[in-house]
Amino acid sequence: MLPRSPASWWLLGAGLACLAPAAQAACVPAQLDLGLGVQASRWHEEGGTGERLLEERGTLRAGSLAVSGPCAGLHWVAQLDLESGTRDYQGRSSAGAPLSTLSRVRSQRLQLQAWHPIEGSAWALGARLAWEPDSRRALASVGAVQGYEESRERWRLGLGARWRHALPSDWEGRWEAWLDSGPRARLSLDGEAFGSRTVRLDEGRWESLALAWTLGPASRAGRWQPWLGWRWESLRTRISAPVAVKLDSGRLLAVSQPAYRQSDWRLMAGLRFTME
Repeated sequence: MLPRSPASWWLLGAGLACLAPAAQAACVPAQLDLGLGVQASRWHEEGGTGERLLEERGTLRAGSLAVSGPCAGLHWVAQLDLESGTRDYQGRSSAGAPLSTLSRVRSQRLQLQAWHPIEGSAWALGARLAWEPDSRRALASVGAVQGYEESRERWRLGLGARWRHALPSDWEGRWEAWLDSGPRARLSLDGEAFGSRTVRLDEGRWESLALAWTLGPASRAGRWQPWLGWRWESLRTRISAPVAVKLDSGRLLAVSQPAYRQSDWRLMAGLRFTME
């Protein structure tokens, strides 16, 4: 899938520019990481006065693949994250009646990180560019209440900090913190309520905060080694501007995306291979 907005193309160009030093230096990967895990996911939406409109909770499957190595004075990480599963939906119908159903979610995130170690310390400062090309959330129909599907594309720019600390038995821990923001996500809506049309709009401003901790043995060349990881991330998005949609009946409908917050707790286990 190609980027769909001018801002997305600008961010893609910036990311490719960041890759230029690595390409010129003909750098090679130093480590390969594979991980599988579970993710406790929570989503809730708010009305204009802060009242809660709906809430979703569930456990998702999670996977990750990362390649990393030093190049041009920086430590680079290219990583793919995948998530899928269902959440229990608790909300209300347009008539105000309580409504329970399932929300099926699926997302992908491709990111490039660059870390600058602070000489003489266990700290490093980082920046990242990430792309979520097709994050989907589909609500199942219940009785006369029609379900619908959301698909959103999001670009992220983030600043981070990392701290490593030694542990007994030649193990080490690593803490990371990230603050992300970027262009407004592009949202597409499909469902019988919108007739034969796909509704497209830009979501509101957003930001996210993430904390992560990874535990593993000190790296040894030519060996697969286990690791454990934990991550918490909270994303908050403001209400979007409404767009007018002309239904098949000819009636105009104002559609907007309410403010929402998504919080995820992820627990991962995996293997890391260090190149010779």
